[in-house]
Amino acid sequence: MIEFNLKRVATIGYEGEGLSLNSFYAGGHFSNRVKIKNKFKERFEKLFKENKELRFIHKFYVKMRFNGRIDTDNNAGLIKVFVDTLRGSGYVKDDNKLYFKGMDIQYDEDLNKNKYIIDLYEVINGDIYDRFNDKKFSDTGVYKIYWEDSPNKIYIGSASRNFKSRFKRHIDSLKNGTHHNIIMQRTYNKHGDPVFKILKKTNPEDCIKVEQEYLDSLNPFYNICKVAGSSLGRKASEEEKKNRSKRMIGNTCSKGQVVSKERRAELSKEMKGNSYSKGLKHSPEHINKRVSKRNGKYDAKKIEVIELLSKGNSGAHISRLIGVSERFVTEVKHGRR
Repeated sequence: MIEFNLKRVATIGYEGEGLSLNSFYAGGHFSNRVKIKNKFKERFEKLFKENKELRFIHKFYVKMRFNGRIDTDNNAGLIKVFVDTLRGSGYVKDDNKLYFKGMDIQYDEDLNKNKYIIDLYEVINGDIYDRFNDKKFSDTGVYKIYWEDSPNKIYIGSASRNFKSRFKRHIDSLKNGTHHNIIMQRTYNKHGDPVFKILKKTNPEDCIKVEQEYLDSLNPFYNICKVAGSSLGRKASEEEKKNRSKRMIGNTCSKGQVVSKERRAELSKEMKGNSYSKGLKHSPEHINKRVSKRNGKYDAKKIEVIELLSKGNSGAHISRLIGVSERFVTEVKHGRR
């Protein structure tokens, strides 16, 4: 049996009737069951709005204590509606087994009659940095990164010093919202910590070569550029230079286009006297007016973002919740706004 490391996020409680699975499915027509479900859903939505602890979490676990007439196993219906409302309100991504890790239901005679207490927990598998303390992460070689819900979408990289320091660099930049790969950054914002896996251990001088072999054979989703990177100052042979040059022909990362002096002169001539801005300068008064108008627009949003960040919400969740870009949230977080 798996033992989860749980961190309590919020407690939701109310006094009233429960929801029995038996009575729910014995409710006759489907429309009657929808009405019953919506009644409890509305109750939870109101409780969620009143709760100051709730925030977006990736993987979660639910524990419920109750004192009512409904049998313990029949109370699973109430947890089902509770989790559905969490998902509909944007506090969890989904309720499938990848995210919803389990639930406990206990009868508690010490509670008041018809009292229900539901505790929401975040599932934490230890600090991600602790995973890299194994001796194997001191080696060098080629690795891949992926997320559990889409294991076929991978990133290929190489560690010429050691896996531990390379993985930590990835995690630090992802946590700070500054990762060089914008696609990976957006995935992290939505799905949390990725999985790191060693593909092959090699000598430091062979890392780039082996990495390129994996790039060519696997065509990884997250690698924007399909050419292996820096070789840490190692001098490449003439044959390697020729092969690298051949691979770069027609690549989409840098088109390799060189603008001739004649074309530059033509572009310069075309731009002179353009009618787009006519060389006019805005007055200081006009500039101040535009700046104050812009600042006033975002001040309220900035306050909302700071408040939501203080509660532990992710940038992606805040973006969806109040209708601002993830970039705006990142800039507020790092004091750039």
